[in-house]
Amino acid sequence: MPNVEAMPPNAPHDLARRHQTALDDLRQRCAGFSSEELNGKVIHELAFDPRAKGDPLMQLQASWTGRTSLGPTELDTLRAQILSPRDPLLLWELGPELSLDSAGGTQRYHLDGQAYTDAQAEVFNLAWRSAVCGVGAGCGAADVNLTALCAENGLCGETLQQAILDGVHRAYGAADVALFQRLVVRIEQVIATADANALRVPG
Repeated sequence: MPNVEAMPPNAPHDLARRHQTALDDLRQRCAGFSSEELNGKVIHELAFDPRAKGDPLMQLQASWTGRTSLGPTELDTLRAQILSPRDPLLLWELGPELSLDSAGGTQRYHLDGQAYTDAQAEVFNLAWRSAVCGVGAGCGAADVNLTALCAENGLCGETLQQAILDGVHRAYGAADVALFQRLVVRIEQVIATADANALRVPG
C-alpha cells in the first residue's frame, strides 16, 4: 500500500466518506495481486511481451524512448504522430515529455516558445494531466488516478480534473493557479489540433 494521508478530524463528512471509500478501493485492488504477479521478472516479461510489438501505440512509445538520434524535423514529425491518435493513455504517459528539455540538469517544459521551470514546470505537468482529461480520458469518479490522489493526498474531487485543480489551489499561489488554468486550455488546443510546433524544444 502507498502512504496515505489521514483526514483531519474536522474534515467535511462528504470528503471524509470519499477518502475512506478510496482507501478501501485501493486496499482491495492491491490485495487482488498475488506475489507472483508482483514479481519483477513477471512484470518485465509482460512489458516486453512480443504480442505487444505490433501495437501502433506501443511502437510510438518505443520510438519516443529512442529519439536521441533524431533531428528537429524528425522530432516534430514524431510529436505529431503521438498527438494525432489522441489516445488518452499515450498522452498521459508521454505528453509532458514531448516538450521536455533537461539540458544542464534543469527540467524545462516548452510551449509556444515559453519555457517553464521549477514550480512552473510542476504546474505545467499537472496542467497536461488535466488537459488529457478534457480530450476524452476517463477521468470520472472511477478513475484509478483519482482514487490514488484521494487516498494518498486527500484530494477527493468529483472528477480527476477537479482533484488536480484542488491540489494546485492547495500547493500554489493565485498566479500559478491562473497559469495552470491558461495552460490547460492551451494544451487542450494543442492536443486537439496535433500542433507539434507548439511543443518544439529550442536548440
